[in-house]
Amino acid sequence: MRAVIAAGDVAVVPLLDALERDPRLTRAVSFHRDFSRHRHLIGVHEAAHEALCEILGTRSLAASYSDLATHEGRLRLAAAMRRYRQEHGGQRPEARWFATLADDHASRDQWLEAAIAIVGADATGNAASGWGSAATTHGPRAHALMPGEPLRARQGPSVTELMVRRLSAFAQDGGPVGGGVPYRVNVLFAGRMAAALGRWDARGGADVLRAEVARTERFIAGATPLQDDFDAEYAAMCLALHAMALHRGGDPGALPRFLRWLRGVELARLGTNVHLVFEPLWVHHDAPEVQAFLAWAFGDPASPFVPLLRADRNNNALRLLSTPLVQVGAFRDRVVADLADRRRVGELRALSNGVTVEGDGGWQITTGAEPPLAPGARMPVLYGDVIAWHLRAAYAPTDAPPFAMHWPEARRDQARAALAEYLLRLPPPAAQ
Repeated sequence: MRAVIAAGDVAVVPLLDALERDPRLTRAVSFHRDFSRHRHLIGVHEAAHEALCEILGTRSLAASYSDLATHEGRLRLAAAMRRYRQEHGGQRPEARWFATLADDHASRDQWLEAAIAIVGADATGNAASGWGSAATTHGPRAHALMPGEPLRARQGPSVTELMVRRLSAFAQDGGPVGGGVPYRVNVLFAGRMAAALGRWDARGGADVLRAEVARTERFIAGATPLQDDFDAEYAAMCLALHAMALHRGGDPGALPRFLRWLRGVELARLGTNVHLVFEPLWVHHDAPEVQAFLAWAFGDPASPFVPLLRADRNNNALRLLSTPLVQVGAFRDRVVADLADRRRVGELRALSNGVTVEGDGGWQITTGAEPPLAPGARMPVLYGDVIAWHLRAAYAPTDAPPFAMHWPEARRDQARAALAEYLLRLPPPAAQ
């Protein structure tokens, strides 16, 4: 495959022929999850499609992956790829991206693909890389040169104007994305386009980004349980990205507004994205307003963000232990205090291949045990033990003190104290 892709344009015609007509199978399979019994035998036409996407520089020509499942769909996809090659063949990548973004007849997938290619990263598609790295989301830093830099001089329209135009269209479309994706267009597509605008031109697009923030806040406030859960937590992550973009663009009110919103939102609305929503608080941990928020959020017993461990099997607050927030004053102090908490919150039971911890609120942890305990052995689990286990399991640095849930109580006490001392020695996250 690498050799075929490296051949470039000369390989396009035979690859299109394979996409349309080749009935053979490769010696590769794919599957949704490794524990599922289903296996899909990958056809030569699918490999040809992958190579064509790499050579042509676009993955947005298929209406859905099911196009590859039928002969008619393969013919339609090959025809679309031929047209795309005829229209954009010989163009530099950035010129092709600009032309697509400016094309009112292009699909919304093509607009979004072009915008993301211009800025070089999809900020909404990444997760924090762990507290030990003091890292923000993956991808280039905001001040890094972007693949679309040669387009800065384009005017009438500019890249900023085109992104704003496409964002406006997405924001007005409350329909489903489709294709089995559980999001609305005015959440998923609008959020990603606004994030691209914030990376490209946070200052020039500030008014539009502020309007998008207000619209997104309204959406989250009106979201209904169950129906809008995915959309609400995705939208919350986008608010964090927009706040950082506006702050980077010189808006002094961006962080205070975000923190006011965060103070009033229900923790459940943040869902599994809670650790991403809190990213501005470790990226800008030295801002006075951030320090004041953290002191309230994790120091005030009435705050909705404490305790970290709750009698809830769907508790997502513990995800904050996977972020560089553990290196920031008020949250670190919360974690250090929790490590010393000796309240009994569950029971450990030894299995034949590890241990399981059953929490009093219905939550559960299953982990290994080396050396193994006698099957059926039981011991109480303390609040601090759960915090230590999650802290150690969440991408901790290799030099962090070890901790295991099945150790004797005295050894766990020592390990938690060592973890607390380690946290207190860590420097704050690197400046962004």
